[in-house]
This record gives sequence, structure tokens and C-alpha cells, in this order.
Amino acid sequence: FYEQVVPSNTIDLALTCTAIHWLQEAPSHLDDLSFPHCTDLTNVSHEDREKWTRQSQSDLALFYTQRYRELKSGGMLFICSIGHDDPLNDIDYGLLEAHRSWKEPITTVLRKHDIHDKVENFMLPLALRQEKSLLPSSLKDRNFDFEVIEKSTEKVIIPVLQKLNEEGKDQEYFQAYYGLMATFIVPFYKAQLANLGVSEKMQGEIADEMVMTAFEPKRKARDRLIGATYLNVLFQKPQ
Repeated sequence: FYEQVVPSNTIDLALTCTAIHWLQEAPSHLDDLSFPHCTDLTNVSHEDREKWTRQSQSDLALFYTQRYRELKSGGMLFICSIGHDDPLNDIDYGLLEAHRSWKEPITTVLRKHDIHDKVENFMLPLALRQEKSLLPSSLKDRNFDFEVIEKSTEKVIIPVLQKLNEEGKDQEYFQAYYGLMATFIVPFYKAQLANLGVSEKMQGEIADEMVMTAFEPKRKARDRLIGATYLNVLFQKPQ
């Protein structure tokens, strides 16, 4: 993803969906962010904000550099990325599983499997960006010259979650929501567990258990997730 994957000047159209929010690494450990909105940054130090912003910008610049090399002249790159449109947070910030509401259940599972001493290293490297943060003009060091053809920020609603929530079908809603979260989160939990030295045999079992354990308290949440903010940008490599 952060490497060149096809020969230079060979691609007419490149598409990436719900992917570039994953960073190469988490630049620092944060404790007090809430999932999934991360809108309260009052406890995040200036130093940590700077670290996460630099990581986000450098990774995005590297991603653009590799795609720029792969595209033909006139080729297009379309990005559809989960992000945020909160005007109060004018920075890129991390979305971590080491936050307050998930840390306790995660620690419980890790302790059960006798790897709780490594919990401080268990975090997922994500950055939610604003639309303007996806634009090349926001990046200081760049080896590409994309033209922005079109851009938009949209609230995307997941119809099945909206319908089940409106109908008050709690059990069906949570089954669908858990399935979505498990599909989204489990592969990255497994990758982090592998980094902690957990055997491949145990990675899937522990990851599933972690999601289920952390998911349970959310049954009582009133503000239920039925969608997300998505950023859409279409770039073109000059002729």
C-alpha cells in the first residue's frame, strides 16, 4: 500500500476505498480518546498532536508518490476515505483502540491469555482526516503534481442499520453492527497480536473475543452508529 505495486506509467484509473486512514505506525500512545468520533482532544498534548499530524501527512505523501508513479499521463486516482468534518478539530488525529471505553475489556482479554503486560503497545494506527487534508496543497514535501478534478464530503448512511434502529429491532441491529465491526476491526487486531508475538493459532480467537467483549457495553448506547462521514476526491495526473 505504501510501496509501488505495479510498473510506472501503466495505470489509467486507480481506486481506493476506506483504506488510506490506516497509517504505517502509531507515532505515540494516547489514552483518552473515545471511539468512534474522537472529537474530544482536550487531553491530547501539543506534542502528540504534532506527531500524529506529521505521521498522517508523511504517509499520505508517500501514498500519493507511489500512485503518481504508477499512473499514466492523464490517468485518474479516485479516493473514497472515511474521515471527519468537525470544524473544531483542524488537525489530523488518531482513532485508537487504546481509548478509555475499550481499554478495560481489551485488557481483560489480554490478561486472560497472559499477554496483558503488552497492552500499552496494543493500538491501531489510524488517522481521520478532513477533506482539505487529502489535498496535495496541504502537504509540505511532495514528489507529485496531481490536479484536483472534483471533491466532496458526504454523510453515508448504512440502510440496514438505519432501518433496524428505527424499527427498534435491537437484537438484529446489534448482530448487523457487530458483523460490520468484526469485519472491519478483526484483521487489524490480528496484525497487532502478531506484532506482540501471539501465535497465529490464537490470533483469530483472541481478536474475535476482544471485539465481542468490547462491543457488549455498546448495547446500552443511545446514539447508535448508522453511518459515517466519507471524503471523496478525484485526482488527475497531468498530460
